[in-house]
Amino acid sequence: MIIIVGEKMNSKGGVPPIVTVLIVIAFLIGAAIIAWFLVSTTSTASKRPLLVLEPGVYYESSSGTLYFVLRNDGTVAANLNSVSVVIGGVGEVSASCNPTSLSPGTSAKCSASLGTSPNDGAEGTVHTEYGDFKFVVDVLQG
Repeated sequence: MIIIVGEKMNSKGGVPPIVTVLIVIAFLIGAAIIAWFLVSTTSTASKRPLLVLEPGVYYESSSGTLYFVLRNDGTVAANLNSVSVVIGGVGEVSASCNPTSLSPGTSAKCSASLGTSPNDGAEGTVHTEYGDFKFVVDVLQG
């Protein structure tokens, strides 16, 4: 079979140009929707605090105080006015942090006065409005 340049295709098996144009337009619209979704979810997720409980949660038996450090790895300040600690056998107590407004990239020292001494190795949880953080208590005798 000889193909001559410029000759029209016969009516068997050809795709009409309008179908090709519609497929390309549908592809471009789909790609734009996916790109918008990715950009909007990424920007929303990146504009929030990301708290991290630093290793080492210590209970000082002489003062009856539990000490821990929270760090903000997020991109906006975190409010630490409503922090509490739950330890098995002790219950839930309110904790105070300094500073109470934690800027991105900074840390806050927190403490909670416990009515009952926890056992060494007791498991607990720090509750914040941004998430819960599990820990194991190290009891310091003194």
